[in-house]
Amino acid sequence: MSMQDDEVPPQMMGAPAGGMSGGLRMRARQVNSAEMDDEDDEGFVSQDVPTPQERRWSSWVAFMSGADMFMSLAILVVSWSFAYKDAGVSLWCMGLQALSHFLSSSMLAFRFVGEARSGLHADEAVATRLLRKERRRWLLREQGVAICTGL
Repeated sequence: MSMQDDEVPPQMMGAPAGGMSGGLRMRARQVNSAEMDDEDDEGFVSQDVPTPQERRWSSWVAFMSGADMFMSLAILVVSWSFAYKDAGVSLWCMGLQALSHFLSSSMLAFRFVGEARSGLHADEAVATRLLRKERRRWLLREQGVAICTGL
C-alpha cells in the first residue's frame, strides 16, 4: 500500500493549498513594498513616538556612546601598535575586544541619535509609520554588524 507523490495531498508535502510552490516557508513568495505598507498595521506591535524626555535621554546615551567609541578606538590603536612591536598575543586579544566594543558603541550611538530625531513629524500616523521603517532599518544594520562581529 504505497502512495505516490501525485496522490499525496499538498498539505502533507508542505505546499500551500493555494497552489503556490514555495515549500514550507514560502521562500519564493515575492512581496513588494506596497503590500508591506498596507499590512504595516496588522500583526505588529504599535510603535510609540518618543516623548521629549525620552528624546533627551536618547541624546545623552548617543553622546556617551560616541565618547565610548573614541575611547575604544584609542585602546584598539594602542593595544595593536604595541602588540605589533612586541608580538604580544594578549594585546591582540585586547584589541579585538576593543574593536567589538567600538562596534557595539557605534550601533548604540547610531540607534539613539535616530531615536532622538524621530517622531518630529506633525502627523502622528505618518510619524509612527516612519518610525517603524527607521527601526526596521536599524535592526537590519545591527543584525549585519552582529553577524560580522561573530565571524
